[in-house]
Amino acid sequence: MNYPLLGIINAHNSQQAGFGFLRKKFNGFDVLLGRKDIAQVLLDLYERTNPTNFQKTWSIHEQVRYMSSLQCLEILLSQDEVLEKMNKDEIKRLYGESLAKYENKKSHFDVYSNIGLEQTLWSATRLMKKNNQLDNKRNIDAYINGGSNASEDDLDFLINELRRLSK
Repeated sequence: MNYPLLGIINAHNSQQAGFGFLRKKFNGFDVLLGRKDIAQVLLDLYERTNPTNFQKTWSIHEQVRYMSSLQCLEILLSQDEVLEKMNKDEIKRLYGESLAKYENKKSHFDVYSNIGLEQTLWSATRLMKKNNQLDNKRNIDAYINGGSNASEDDLDFLINELRRLSK
């Protein structure tokens, strides 16, 4: 993911708003999301991506570029065009991979912070909502729709839901 303006995503009120802005400016995202195999392609790439694969010796610029690439991948996985194309096996893979990435990022909280943890759970959360697998008593619609502003309690709840669904 080498799109030069990825940082603009973070200049908006939510990840989805930032991605929507970029999508209006660059039609390559629409072409990518229109692929019939997009769910499989992105999921395969996501499984090969290790959030802890950066080096502490890298410059801040290199670390941010690496994390921005992962952020873009997680945002793409969270788009309706991708989620709607996932079969049952891909859904299970996404749930498992989201759990693994969350734990990896949590072990590097000083680098990823709560924002990085939110990103990782966003696609799985949107998919759980679409499949009516979430407890409707919890109001996390703002997070589901925008990919931002989940509390620590919300993230704990979502991790527990993912663990339950991944068994």
